[in-house]
Amino acid sequence: MKKWLVVFFVFDLIFVGLVMYITQKSQRQIAADSNPYYMSLEDGQKKKWDFVKTFLLVQDPTKVVFKSDLIPALCESYQMIELKYVALKVAYAGENPYVKSVFSCAPFRGNNSAIELVTQLSYFTELAKIESHEIKTDTQMHSSHLLFADEEIPTEWRLAEVTVQGESAFTVSTAELDKVHTDRRFYFELISATE
Repeated sequence: MKKWLVVFFVFDLIFVGLVMYITQKSQRQIAADSNPYYMSLEDGQKKKWDFVKTFLLVQDPTKVVFKSDLIPALCESYQMIELKYVALKVAYAGENPYVKSVFSCAPFRGNNSAIELVTQLSYFTELAKIESHEIKTDTQMHSSHLLFADEEIPTEWRLAEVTVQGESAFTVSTAELDKVHTDRRFYFELISATE
């Protein structure tokens, strides 16, 4: 009987040692490789990922501000940047209302301190009242889809897409925004719409 206890004890020690070795080895791999998904991307995809990492959306009572340190650099090679804001928790025929803000890159060229794209929150309610659903300024155009004057303006919104237009245009989708930023930094509320 003592032989079996000794044999069981030896096998138990070997098993515990093996388990400890495997768990320590995998922890070292995780610590050494901070983001395996990023490491598997091609160079162009890594540049896009790095661009998305710089995104920040800030809201105050009158406006929502999209910020990125790379806006001036992008505007050297591209013509326009388009932001698409989508309403949440409301849909008409399966489609969410949205507001697009298109910004010309001309004012940002050569101005490294210009890192903000500003959309006035009042545009969300004004666009529903205007028959053309467009507001144009010298360097910006704001348009809406499925916002109606006789319907209540949705209060919950999110940045859903960023499109950089030019010779080699590209779009940052909702899935890409959520993959890079796991927090809710691109959500905001229209507080004035309920007042």
